[in-house]
Amino acid sequence: MTGAIRAPFSAPKRVADRRFDQGKIDLASLGWSGFDPLFGLAIGAYILYSAAHIGREAIQMLMDHELPEVQREQIRTLALNVPMVRGLHGLRTRQSGQSLIIQLHLELDDQLPLLHAHRIADDVEAQIRAVYPDSDITIHQDPASLGREDAET
Repeated sequence: MTGAIRAPFSAPKRVADRRFDQGKIDLASLGWSGFDPLFGLAIGAYILYSAAHIGREAIQMLMDHELPEVQREQIRTLALNVPMVRGLHGLRTRQSGQSLIIQLHLELDDQLPLLHAHRIADDVEAQIRAVYPDSDITIHQDPASLGREDAET
């Protein structure tokens, strides 16, 4: 030895060890001798469950998918509440990773000047962006007399 003195175990550690050992003995005396393996299995199951949940979320973030109907209806309501908007059709939404993509067609008065129609579309975009700030929004303005281009709204 090089003259180093080994410190004895500290008293608090020994007390904690005794309490832990006492706990094992108490569980064993109550018929819980298999507690350690069961506890280990429970922890393992929880880790697998958590890993599966995280993996599922990661895959969803990588795959494109349409927004839930509740959010699509919210977007419709936001657009239709802007003055001068007579209708809406062709709503398409997509969540792609962190990006939210919203496309829609506004139905506006036939005789509305283009500059005014553009301002209305800007107002609709501002309303949607207030709720979905980092979204990519594309709005097409259609004359209301042309009717719907498709049945999907």
